[in-house]
Amino acid sequence: MDRWLNKSRNTVGSSSSDANENKCVTPNNSASLKRANSPPNKQSDTGTSATTVSKRRKYDENYISFGFIHENSYPQCVVCSKVFPNSSMVPAKLRRHLETNHTNVKDKPVDYFIRLRDQLLKNKNFIAEVTKTENEKATEASYMVSYRIAQAGKAHTIAENLIKPCVNDIVSCMLDEKAVKKINTIPLSNDTVRRRINDISTHIKSELISRLKCNNFALQMDESTDVSGLAVLLVFVRYKYQTSLEEDLLLCQPLSTYTTGYEIFNMLNNFFEIEGLTWDNCIDICTDGAKAMVGKTAGVVSRIKEEYLESIDGNIEDFDEIYGEIEQHLNEILSSLEKYFPESKDIEFIQRYNWVKNPFLINDKPEDLSITEYEEFIEMTTDSSLKTLFDKISLTDFWCSSSITNEYQSLAKKAILALLPFATTYLCETGFSSYASMKTKYRNKLDAEADMRIQLSPIKPNIKILVNKKSQHHGSH
Repeated sequence: MDRWLNKSRNTVGSSSSDANENKCVTPNNSASLKRANSPPNKQSDTGTSATTVSKRRKYDENYISFGFIHENSYPQCVVCSKVFPNSSMVPAKLRRHLETNHTNVKDKPVDYFIRLRDQLLKNKNFIAEVTKTENEKATEASYMVSYRIAQAGKAHTIAENLIKPCVNDIVSCMLDEKAVKKINTIPLSNDTVRRRINDISTHIKSELISRLKCNNFALQMDESTDVSGLAVLLVFVRYKYQTSLEEDLLLCQPLSTYTTGYEIFNMLNNFFEIEGLTWDNCIDICTDGAKAMVGKTAGVVSRIKEEYLESIDGNIEDFDEIYGEIEQHLNEILSSLEKYFPESKDIEFIQRYNWVKNPFLINDKPEDLSITEYEEFIEMTTDSSLKTLFDKISLTDFWCSSSITNEYQSLAKKAILALLPFATTYLCETGFSSYASMKTKYRNKLDAEADMRIQLSPIKPNIKILVNKKSQHHGSH
């Protein structure tokens, strides 16, 4: 009994001494306890989680011996074409798939799997090419229909509301329903047609600008008001391209504020600066008799002449003053006409450039030609083949033909500069007629520049280039 009590006392004493020892904590022990009692920090968690992230395995060329290739970093069996997750890109797993599912070919040499690989890739490319070709054809057809709509000046909704149903009816009667399904893949919604027309117009405009940057040209401009009361400026351009003189729409934009010469000049000048055109290539400007166009101080022609050009001819004089003279002095109409349209100037112009109009009837040396040019002129007029060519084609085509421009360059250049200026504002008048028929009261919010450019431009767009620029050929693009 005493032994047992003594043993208990010793046990309690040792426990209390251990407790006291635990209470005596050194600074090092304190830091250790704090680390032991504190929760795990974020760094340790991050390190732990980083080790659990699956590894991105890479394909090895030797995996073809197991019948596998890689498809966007995923293993694909060349026998069954099945694609597995990236975690399966391990030799053991690839071998197990081959031995388990394709026991009949597991002992085949590597060349066998290489042939299967080549055949699989060929089939993939064929399917992708067929799908791409069908979508490209649908996109190209969409561009062609949109081009026709703009040329006719019709509403963009006519494609979806009339043209496509008519084509479906024709195809269903003449061909089969399979062809009808292909027709239905052609995107012809109102918004799609609008985008196509804008793309074609931008393409034509860029082609026109590139031609004007390396050629002399003449301008013809006029402004009018559309059905919505908006003042619109039309500018046409004439230039030499290859073997002919071309006439094209350069600008069709609304005037934001007033129809003054200042506003028209700023719009035209800003257009030249943005597109990189130079006024040095402009040799003539033709306008109507509006004060904003030919005013002596504030007219567009006066401002252009003052800012950039030395001389501009071809402007029609102010008709209002002529009308006033006729009303007040009817008996002096001949003198008034002589005042505003002097015959001497016309006769002088005709005599000066008569060699351009009838080169093979001129016997004397034209005053406008230098000695070198006159020698070229004599050589040209003595060529019987050129005389035959002159009788067969038009005057402008003759002077722009390669036979003249290549052999008699300086002579052809001077003749073309004489033929470039516009005589009247006929193109602007017909342009406004097209504009009025296109922008009716039912389409008074239409921005008609793109449609007008396609309708009036002789430049044919390259639809193939526009289709190839598309990053994707989907029905909605």
